[in-house]
Amino acid sequence: MHATLKSASARVVHLATAALTAAVIAGCAQPEPSPEPPAPKVVQVTSDTAFDASDRDAVAGWADAIFVGTVEKYLDTKAPASGTPETQFQVSVVTELKGDLPAKVVVNQIGGMSHDHNLIVVDGMPLISSTKTYLFIARYYAEKKWLTIANGLGATELTGPNRANTQPEPDAVERMRDAIAHQKPFGDENTRPKLPDPATLPSDITDTPIPPQTPSPTPTPTGTGTPAPTTSRPTTAPTR
Repeated sequence: MHATLKSASARVVHLATAALTAAVIAGCAQPEPSPEPPAPKVVQVTSDTAFDASDRDAVAGWADAIFVGTVEKYLDTKAPASGTPETQFQVSVVTELKGDLPAKVVVNQIGGMSHDHNLIVVDGMPLISSTKTYLFIARYYAEKKWLTIANGLGATELTGPNRANTQPEPDAVERMRDAIAHQKPFGDENTRPKLPDPATLPSDITDTPIPPQTPSPTPTPTGTGTPAPTTSRPTTAPTR
């Protein structure tokens, strides 16, 4: 009888130890990872231009500032409840081709994450990216003192060993220099706001930034349309 009681006690101890071990293991187990947020839907939209985008001389005449710049960082996205979002970046100026600019400027691009979490891409031009260098074609946006790039053609990425401030210049930069030398004055040349003194152009914005959702590396377009006009942005060929 004594042996039987001893065996039962041992079994109880073993069971208790096993239960405690299981509880400790369960407590130390890593939590299940949160599911990845769904990739935003990409909506391709088109815009109207007031010049022939294939005519570099006309494009050069439309622009207030043409320069090579490296994107330093994302700043903010303005996403109205109706209309097309706008995305702002801080850009370090590498080489000025047209316009007198400070060392850093705010570049505004039409497009970005909308209020309903769609990624709006205008005229097939993806959002510019941090650390990359581009040839920028832009107009002065007097209301915000930003440089708003031309839809579809306002940011040409420069890659390879000659991407910026090197000799010989990239072909895109060389061709644009020639276009500037032969530029065609745009219709509102005498009425639109001119670039102010470089010291008055901001390099940052004061609004609280809202980080954008990271788009899928290979998003799938889900629709087309035309950007709705907004009161806060110029069109590709603004009159302000």
